[in-house]
Formats: sequence, structure tokens, C-alpha cells
Amino acid sequence: MPAYTTEAIVLRTYDIAENDRLLSVFTRDFGKIRGTAMGCKRVKEGNLAWQDIGAYISIHFYEREGSELARFTRWQLLDHFQKKPKLSNLLHHMYLIELLSEFSSERNPSPDIFRLALAVLRPLGLDAPPILLTRYFEYWLLRLEGLWPGMSRCASCSHALFRQQGAFSPQSLRIYCRNCAPPKSLLLECQDFEWLDTFTKRAPQDLPFGKTCLPTMAKMESIIQTLIQRHLEHDLKSYSIIKELVAA
Repeated sequence: MPAYTTEAIVLRTYDIAENDRLLSVFTRDFGKIRGTAMGCKRVKEGNLAWQDIGAYISIHFYEREGSELARFTRWQLLDHFQKKPKLSNLLHHMYLIELLSEFSSERNPSPDIFRLALAVLRPLGLDAPPILLTRYFEYWLLRLEGLWPGMSRCASCSHALFRQQGAFSPQSLRIYCRNCAPPKSLLLECQDFEWLDTFTKRAPQDLPFGKTCLPTMAKMESIIQTLIQRHLEHDLKSYSIIKELVAA
């Protein structure tokens, strides 16, 4: 039986016996993997924080031919990210993990998305403002998955849009110039394009947290959620919880 060691982010855990769990993890080298961790809940196994949702771990596993589940045999916590979380950061952390779970697929490695997740989860765990980091993660996730609409030119007339006024159509999921924009499109200003350009050029820890433009973030959220819901064909529970708490 082949054995492997890789880094992973814990996506979900399920109790299957008194001391055993089924884990779904997103690995750097193998994509999403589901496997059993026998005896992992025993106190003698050490720090149980490695099993927490969103924990960054090193894991050793092997596979039996024809089995859908791997067998996790050794594990080590590398980083927990949310050691002393604020409620808002913790909720956004859970939302990003749910996004990662929904967009990752079994045995389909995506090292770029893995690096993206680590790059955003680290500052989020240090109490960085969650809204900007969340929009950054969503934007890059959709780009890497090929779901973000082209922004350099109008989808209809090919007029250059860089740092110009434009509009996003929730019906076609494309971006147009103002002249070609279909009815009920979301209008985009120069500053909106400038923020997206910032996301393209900067690492998460280098974002201008003190200059967050809330109207732009609200527009981005609307576009992003339209793209996500159209792709997944369902709402995310963690996102609904965030919206309910914000409304309250």
C-alpha cells in the first residue's frame, strides 16, 4: 500500500466511533481527501486542536486499492490560525473554509488555491479586518477557477475598460461598458476597478486595510455572491450566518 505525507487544511470532521473520526482535508499535493483517523480523539494522541476546522496540519496517510477512504496514521498541527479569535474573524474564517470545501474536488490538486488559502488565513487569524481579506480570497478563488468575468474590455463592443466606468450584468455574468450594459446591471466606477487592480497586484498582508472602501466592497460582494451562487446552485450556510448577524 503506498504511503504519503503532505500538508493539509482541515475542512470537515465527523465522529464515527467513540475515539475515531472521518476527516475531509484539502491537501497541497492531492486535492481533497477523505479518510479515517482511528483513535484520534484519545487524550494520549496529544493536542487535539489539529482536528479543528481550518487547522493547518501535516498528515501521513496510506490507501488501500479500491477504497474510497484513506487511512490517516500520523498528524501534526502546523498552525491553528484562530487561536484567540474575534467573533467576526472567526465567522469569516469558517466561511472561507466552507468556500474551500465547496470549490475543491476529490483528488484534484490545486497548489495555487492552497497557497491562496494559507496567505489569507494567516492574517485573518491575526485580527486583520476580515472584509477586505474575504473579498480578496473570493476574488482570487473565482479567478483561479476561471469564473471571474473578463474586465479589460467590454463583453459586447470590446471597448477598453481599464480604470473606466463599466457595469456588471447579473444575467450574463459579464462586464460591459456603460453604453452596452443590459438593464439592471450593477454600475462600476473607476475606484471599483482600482480596488480590483490592487487585489491583482498585492499580497493579502500588504492590502491597504486602513483605506477600505465600503461601497466598493459591497459591490464586489454582490458580484461575487452572484457568481458563487450561480456556480454552486445553492447558498453557503456560513455566509447566511454572517449576513444574519450583520443585519441584527
